[in-house]
Amino acid sequence: MGSESSTGAPFQCLRGSSCRLDDKSLAFEIQQSCQTLRDELSDLCPVFAYPNGQPQDFDDRAIKLLSEQGIQASVTTIEGLGHHRQKPFEIHRVPVSYMTDLARTLRSQTSWAGIPFRLKQRIKRWF
Repeated sequence: MGSESSTGAPFQCLRGSSCRLDDKSLAFEIQQSCQTLRDELSDLCPVFAYPNGQPQDFDDRAIKLLSEQGIQASVTTIEGLGHHRQKPFEIHRVPVSYMTDLARTLRSQTSWAGIPFRLKQRIKRWF
């Protein structure tokens, strides 16, 4: 599993809300997630995925601990497009699964994202 080109992103071992953990447990969870990947893979991706990923599932303590582990950003499960003004530890994302209608999703996400008209037209031609 640990080839020289393998990388991975940490994910808390306890698949729950970091806000519900005391400081010591939260620190252990984050450190353990990062250390497991460092032990197994050649490189640690500097992006963290919050379990559940809703606003109630992470807090300033988690962000501080992640930063101390060398993590530079975190993705949430809060729906929306990321943008340059967004806090790096609260990145929104567009949920996509095998059941997702990509054309509809792209249209709905780009309609409010401020994407220039020409680019919108090109995207519409793809679908």
